[in-house]
Amino acid sequence: MRRFLAENPWLCFFGAAAAAITVVQLVFVNNYIDPRSEAWVNAAQLRLQFAFFVDRGLAVVESWGPGGPERYLSVIWIDLLWPFTYGPAFFLLIRKLDGLSPWAFMPMLEAGSNLIETSLEIYWMANIERAADMPVLFFAHGVVAAIKWLVLVPTYFAHSGLLLWRHGLPGRGTQQAAGR
Repeated sequence: MRRFLAENPWLCFFGAAAAAITVVQLVFVNNYIDPRSEAWVNAAQLRLQFAFFVDRGLAVVESWGPGGPERYLSVIWIDLLWPFTYGPAFFLLIRKLDGLSPWAFMPMLEAGSNLIETSLEIYWMANIERAADMPVLFFAHGVVAAIKWLVLVPTYFAHSGLLLWRHGLPGRGTQQAAGR
């Protein structure tokens, strides 16, 4: 395992950054956006992504309580940073285990969809007083989020898992060959 890590410093860097931002996003950011939630891992942003319709989106934002849009806009930059960590991490992992197959680009495609969806969401939230005038934008945001979460993420997670299963965890093969 040490050899694998030493040979792949960028994978380690992006993987560690992605893991850290994942924890920050799931535990701290969403709980800051929606302080009324009693859940340890809060799905405030996911509820907004899957609202699809402006009236439902406004209901989600309203459920966050006073100052919800301001809290959201003050921390959402973390969600814009996130794809720049997990996209390259999974790209490098798949490339390392499977070569430069078309599958290696799936995480980058998903990261791009995340940037599009989050940008649309930020624009909508920054102009929430005119939210009712943007039903197409909000619906498009939901469609991109649905494609991301229901197609792209499961596809590259499953592919990465199959590659790890097929190749074994890094370093495991050398330990078995050495009889350890």
